[in-house]
Order: sequence, then C-alpha cells, then structure tokens
Amino acid sequence: MKEEFRSQENIKNYKTQKTHWQPGGKGEKPKKYYGIESGGRPVKRFHLIKKNGIPLCVPYALLPLVTMDAQSNLLIVSHDLKITIKGRNMKKLYDAFGGEAVMWIKESDTEMDDESEDVFVQTIIIASKLLG
Repeated sequence: MKEEFRSQENIKNYKTQKTHWQPGGKGEKPKKYYGIESGGRPVKRFHLIKKNGIPLCVPYALLPLVTMDAQSNLLIVSHDLKITIKGRNMKKLYDAFGGEAVMWIKESDTEMDDESEDVFVQTIIIASKLLG
C-alpha cells in the first residue's frame, strides 16, 4: 500500500475519487467524520482516512478488541495493529463498531471542533510495525 501513495500526485488523485464508502449517502446529510451502514448490508471492512488523504482499510475479521480508554478515546487493537481515535462523542462510534456497521472514519483537517456534527474526530493514530 505504501508504494501506491508515495507521490503527491497519487495522494491528490486518491482524495478526489468518489467511492462507495465516502460521504454522500442517499437522502441524508453526509457526515463529515464517519459513515455508518444503515441499510442492513453486511460491512466486511472499514476505512480510516488520515488528514493527509492516505487511507487504511481494516477488515472486521481482524478486530478482536474495540474499547474506550479513561479519556474517552476509541481504541481498536488486533495483533500488530493499534488504532487510537481521539475526538468528541466516540461512544457513538464504539456502539456502531459493536454491530460492525462503521464504514469509514475521517480525521479532521484542522483538529478544531466547531460542534456542528454529532461526532468529531480530532486525531487517528495508527501504530503497527508492519505498516511502518
């Protein structure tokens, strides 16, 4: 995956592609920071989108542990992968993970919460020896 996004042009092209998991669902206002499947279709993986535009696709099959820490951060831990998501109202995302309904989570471009959304994702931290 690293090879695909090494050049700034590839990152720019990726950011402008419209795919099924990006904001813009039918009949409802798109969410800024997350997408949850509401049509009953099974979700096999979710996407994390860093503010630099580089994504990470994580299969639900790899997620034995989703929890929250004392600071109300969302923690996702599996094998070599540890993901920490910081922001406001992470409990809503935690609940959606319980039903394997989270489709995507996007990190804020500015890290400033204007409280216009029900959930705010300030930071996504991905730690893994395999991903570097």
